[in-house]
Amino acid sequence: MTPLLLCSILGAANERFLAGLAALPDSQAAQLQFAAAARTYDEAWHAGAKEPVVAQNRGRAHCLAGDKARAVAAFHDGLALAPWHTGLHADLQQLRVSIIPPDDRELWPPSSSFIRQRVSPLDRLLIACVASLMVTAGIIARICFGSRYAAKILLLAGGTGVLLVIGCAGESWREEQQEKATPIVVIATPDLILRTGNAAFYPPRRERPLPVGLEARCLARRGGWIRVRIGETLIGWLPADAVIILDHSPRFSSKSANRSAAGSPGFATTSGGYVVGSTGL
Repeated sequence: MTPLLLCSILGAANERFLAGLAALPDSQAAQLQFAAAARTYDEAWHAGAKEPVVAQNRGRAHCLAGDKARAVAAFHDGLALAPWHTGLHADLQQLRVSIIPPDDRELWPPSSSFIRQRVSPLDRLLIACVASLMVTAGIIARICFGSRYAAKILLLAGGTGVLLVIGCAGESWREEQQEKATPIVVIATPDLILRTGNAAFYPPRRERPLPVGLEARCLARRGGWIRVRIGETLIGWLPADAVIILDHSPRFSSKSANRSAAGSPGFATTSGGYVVGSTGL
């Protein structure tokens, strides 16, 4: 798709989003506009407009259209590209508060990406540049001016900065691999029951149904069911066609995604996003 056509799609999505805001006194008309904006943002995203601001607009449009599951999925698509983006984190956190009941804290997802969410590559680059300048200044101070004390301070500070950058890069890589090892699952069907096994006749893992938009982690897949972990310790099975599975790792090919979509009446995984089946907006 050409950049000009992509810009026109994004422009149409923005216009529909603004039309939804203008129609807010009429909630039903506003939802229709937001739903149209969300579909257009999805089209732009899958056509190549993969930027954090587009992901944020997608998520907000889906949320205002009443589709919390796709809103959560859109925010996670953006965070897969820019895990340090504060706007995406703030919107996702606010959406979680509206999804998870206050008296059901075991459903709250744990934070497993401390460094990736707080230290961007630009921050690491700036620290590395400052540390390199300090090391260079220390060497110059020692060789050219014979100042041992100043050289020692500069070399110590610069070396600490270099070690900090290396440590942040290593921890960020470890967190990224951990995130990719367990794809994110978003509950997309109302009144879904978590079960102890991969069939409907297994007893419930918990009696209360799971709220739409709740996040989990995919641990295994078997016979049209997936084994998920919710929160820290809650583990059970859910039907695969009742959830959105987000797999942002490159090992998941589009060919296998197409096969999954063809065989599923609900949602299927894709690489870097999700495919909507017959249960569209």
